[in-house]
Amino acid sequence: MATSGRNAPCPCGSGRKYKLCCLEREAEERQRARTTDAIWERLQEWTIADHAEHLDAAIDDLCGDDRSIASEMVDVVCSYAHLDRALPGGGTPAERFRGHPGLSDLERDAANRLAAAQLGLWRVRAVRPGASIELEEVLGDRSVIVRSEQVSRATRRWDVLLGRVVSAGPCHGLWGPAAIFQAAEEEELVTEVRRLAAEHSIPPSATFRVCAVQLLRFSPPSRHTPPQFFTFEGDNVAQAHARWELDTDADVAILERHLDLVDVADTDDGEGICLEWTAPRRELAARRRMLPARAVLLESTPMFFDADGACLSADVGRIGLGTFELRPRVLTFDAISAQRLDGAIALVADALGDRARLLERHVEPLGLDDSPPQQPGDASEGAPTIPAGIREAVLAGYARDRFLRMLDEPDPRFDGLTPREAAHSTSQRSRLERWLQTLENGAAHGRGADGMAPDVAMIRRELAIPDGCCSLSVPVLSVKAER
Repeated sequence: MATSGRNAPCPCGSGRKYKLCCLEREAEERQRARTTDAIWERLQEWTIADHAEHLDAAIDDLCGDDRSIASEMVDVVCSYAHLDRALPGGGTPAERFRGHPGLSDLERDAANRLAAAQLGLWRVRAVRPGASIELEEVLGDRSVIVRSEQVSRATRRWDVLLGRVVSAGPCHGLWGPAAIFQAAEEEELVTEVRRLAAEHSIPPSATFRVCAVQLLRFSPPSRHTPPQFFTFEGDNVAQAHARWELDTDADVAILERHLDLVDVADTDDGEGICLEWTAPRRELAARRRMLPARAVLLESTPMFFDADGACLSADVGRIGLGTFELRPRVLTFDAISAQRLDGAIALVADALGDRARLLERHVEPLGLDDSPPQQPGDASEGAPTIPAGIREAVLAGYARDRFLRMLDEPDPRFDGLTPREAAHSTSQRSRLERWLQTLENGAAHGRGADGMAPDVAMIRRELAIPDGCCSLSVPVLSVKAER
């Protein structure tokens, strides 16, 4: 849409007057869009008049026995019925209608473009909200820039669109509704496309026509999977407790000297001491297996406080595994996994032998809900409120340090290499790029780890990986059709 006077500089930045540059082209594009809209209406009228049973069958395909159609599904059903579903004898309604004898050359051109508007899976490489989207095929090698006023406002970089790209003269556009998926869901989409291709013995590219109804109804399993909680090393969480009886109080000193136990505080009742059992982060990360979608790691960093409760330091290179409490001739241990509990029992047996008698050991589910964890600095009753600016600065610094540490931890996504090592591995480089894209996309959607979004630009600098260095090969989210 023109926003400048005829004699003003052209908005495209060419330096020429608007009337001598883009004015005529934009007028042609508007005429082409009006013609396409008119042909779309005539196509629907033709289908209703000559193939009403085809529309009923399309509704059955997408909606099943429940023939009530939600408002956001109307455009989906209409597009599927006219552009994807074949009529008896072959050919979609759009393919049949483009041969209609009463069409002018301009109308036939519009009909041909509609007939070719096939579903595709596109990755968003760049967005100009309200103007355009740069797309690349997820399962191909095409890249296009599409004009988009509406969908461009709803997407973020590295989102994935299931939609139709159509040629509009020298430009491209989106036609019909587009399903928007986040970057973390791309692998599930590709897996579904390949599953359908294998099931029908067709190339993956053919599934967008042959299996359009399955793809339009596809919803990534991760959307319906509740968060699953794991320890930092990847074990299932549980409430774990053990209690020992000690022969003498002198046994406490033996445990205090243990290299992996750190005296962090007195017990709440003041009758004993608390020893935090810790282990190196890198060692624990190397043990971690590949975890399922929506896995949440529970991580504890040993903190040291002075007598007034002020934090003196934190040992960021180690992870807290659990807490021993030592009172006169009594030792207890609490942790969040059965594996950590077994490790603590083995530690005590090795350090004290038969001078410590295990009296109690039990493991039970750890009650966790979907409520967000309390962040450092959250206000609580009776506690002073930390100014927002200071709180945000502390969280930003914590997030930066956390993601920097991740770069030097073995990761099963990269076959046990650290992200820094993967950056120098030809076989892992594309996986690393995909991870960075997912981090960036999640942050753009406000879905940072533990509420703290990573600074992906900083991570790229640390890994010496330039932005976008390599390309990678439902219920539908309601986005208004763009025609």
